[in-house]
Amino acid sequence: QMVGARQMALGGTNPVLNGDIGSVLINPAVVGSRDTMPLALSHKQILAEIDYQSVNFSFPFTIPFVWNDKIINQRCGIGLSYGSCVLDGVPETVRYNDRNWAIDYYSSGFNILAASLGTEIYDVLGFNTITLGVSGKTLRQFVMSESRIAFGLDIGCIATYYVDQYFVDKLHVGASVLNTFATSLVWDGGQGESYLPLDTLVGFRVDMLNDKLSLFAHNAISGFAFGTEYNLGDIFYLRGSSNLASLNLGTGMKFENITAFGNNEYSLRLDYSYSQNQYPYEDVPNNTISVCIVGETRPGDPKILLPEEDILTSNRLVKIGGVGPKNTAIR
Repeated sequence: QMVGARQMALGGTNPVLNGDIGSVLINPAVVGSRDTMPLALSHKQILAEIDYQSVNFSFPFTIPFVWNDKIINQRCGIGLSYGSCVLDGVPETVRYNDRNWAIDYYSSGFNILAASLGTEIYDVLGFNTITLGVSGKTLRQFVMSESRIAFGLDIGCIATYYVDQYFVDKLHVGASVLNTFATSLVWDGGQGESYLPLDTLVGFRVDMLNDKLSLFAHNAISGFAFGTEYNLGDIFYLRGSSNLASLNLGTGMKFENITAFGNNEYSLRLDYSYSQNQYPYEDVPNNTISVCIVGETRPGDPKILLPEEDILTSNRLVKIGGVGPKNTAIR
């Protein structure tokens, strides 16, 4: 549940939102994308009582290494995430004269702190790009002044194939395994031992109509979910998803050149989502709002994969291949 508004509108546990740091707790591979957003802040309220907060930060760096007597600069991304889930105002009661009496109020909930690492590889297993990621995290559960802590490891990948045929642009397949090698949660004194659940998430995505329309399918918290996102003029977004039992709706708006770090200008995106509860709480809304910095306003540089190194040639025809932003020119 500790995801952004875009993720909630597209089914919550959607593992194929490459580059969107708001879903790093669902799939750590998102930090390895070439276009990873550097910052996302989210707030969500469920049943008008339970508050979720999440802060996600990422930045790219390069690792040089030698392979086949050539120096390769491998681009990587690292992410830091914090999430909290808190229920305030829980009555603390005592039993007296066969009745329960409220003597105070307390809070309970969870905190998550995670560090993620990801990178991209190219032209492997028939895919143009494969993004890989791993995340180490600690989860703390607290009730009143008592707490218990566990550690876990998440791994994930997102594979992309460039189709560019007819009206289909790209195909994506994403998968992640959450809470591998997790330690147990034990209260002070060795009471109440439990474990983080081992979860496997798999999703599919099709980008169509010059990357304006995306269709999604993935396994959700309850059932299989289907979703869609439509981009109106690179500024306004419409989103929705359903698992045939509940409905999620959302919007987004992007503002260009809104902020700057150093000499780079960045865009800002505001996202909102509404999730319908199931019976008997269908009249109580779940609302999520997110503020995201989505990367530099200017198009990113392409990654040249072929030829593998600089050449000087007298040939009139040279084959060039690589990956990069759509509708940009290479000179």
